[in-house]
Amino acid sequence: MVVFLGCCWIGVDNMQLYDVIIFCLCLASCLFIGLSVIKYSGGFNLNFISIWFIFYLFFCLLGIGLLSLDIGRDSYFIYPIKDKYEVLFFGALMGIWAGGGAFFVFFIILKVFNFSASCWFRNYVIIRNVDVIISHFLFFIFVISLIYYLYIIYPSPFIMAIDGVDSQEIAIRRIAITRNLGDLGNTYIVAMCNILLYICSYSYLYIYGYSRRCKYSLVITLFLSCFLLIQNSEKGPIFFYVLGALVCWGMSKRKMIKVDVRLSLGIFSLILLMYYLFVSSDFNLIFNLLFDRILIAQVAAVYLSFDFYNDEFGTLLFSSVQGFFFKVLGYDQVAPASTVLMKVYFPDMILNGGWNINGLYIHEAWANFGIFGVILSPLWVGIINGIIFILLISIKKRPFYVAIFSYVSSRAIFFLTSFNAYIYNPEVIIVVILIFIYFFLIGVLKIYEKSNI
Repeated sequence: MVVFLGCCWIGVDNMQLYDVIIFCLCLASCLFIGLSVIKYSGGFNLNFISIWFIFYLFFCLLGIGLLSLDIGRDSYFIYPIKDKYEVLFFGALMGIWAGGGAFFVFFIILKVFNFSASCWFRNYVIIRNVDVIISHFLFFIFVISLIYYLYIIYPSPFIMAIDGVDSQEIAIRRIAITRNLGDLGNTYIVAMCNILLYICSYSYLYIYGYSRRCKYSLVITLFLSCFLLIQNSEKGPIFFYVLGALVCWGMSKRKMIKVDVRLSLGIFSLILLMYYLFVSSDFNLIFNLLFDRILIAQVAAVYLSFDFYNDEFGTLLFSSVQGFFFKVLGYDQVAPASTVLMKVYFPDMILNGGWNINGLYIHEAWANFGIFGVILSPLWVGIINGIIFILLISIKKRPFYVAIFSYVSSRAIFFLTSFNAYIYNPEVIIVVILIFIYFFLIGVLKIYEKSNI
């Protein structure tokens, strides 16, 4: 933050010098966060902290570092502002501060609560029959919501692919489903389905890994979950699903899966396979797309947001945050920054069915609240992530809670997509509703057990 404010004061004149500054800041940020991650994770393992850092490293820091070395400036996502050196410099500072500030606050919270690497495997308890019954009940809700979701999105991109429909039409249909989901059906039911997809799978996976129970329930749930994941031909949800499953499996065995060469190659092979199946069979094209999509696209939104929204005190404020509460406060709903940036910089993608450009959360913080958003949003994100982590790691490791923890771990909350989601998000409401359902069922089952004694 000090560097950011200092550079605002002295101005940007020598781009080569400032490229060196940016590159050094990337290295310093990577070193500081990386060492802290090793301290609290016990090494680089598949858990909440390490996954969050890996996402930040690959989807932000590496891209900023490469751009400072003049690598990737011809990328499709950077091309519109490739010669705007001030934008590249200040956008890079925002990206570095987005992670550095958030992790700094997060690690302070861990220290306040005396968290250490030895805390990962505390609070294990025996799996009760009640836990299994609740998992079955949630699975029932999942199946009902799954049928509803498959009905409203018919024909899904997967069905269209089986029917031999052109790939461009499939892509347009996929994006149309995502963009216009509210016009097709109830978004809360769909959100319930998408979350239970993870919760049910991980609950059964934990039960099976811990006690070898619910084998057939696990197989059926995995099949239905995979069937749902491929309907939209989206690659991200499949990747997050596998990542969360690995986290859950490790917790069921009371050990964390190491992030080593074998695991890295396995995950990279999965990504290649998804691109081969859903995008193209041309591996040169796939590698170019991976470079753009992983290393450049997420952080590009930060540069583009700084370039387009030039009000240092914020342009959108709360008007782009969706939700009844903000409507009551009198905010006229407008499109979020990610949607506006797509229309301004990539109109050709709009013609092909695109509708937004997701990116590191700080791009929305700048568009909404300007310099105050840039300075304060990492602190807010660090606090939210820290509180959620401490709450989930401290409670007893029931299958339901482990499933939620695995789900949250695999997605790094909303770090890579939206700051608005840290203010209001239907997924959070659905998770809270599921927690209330869980407590209600616990209470009902306890009353039933007492009445049969």
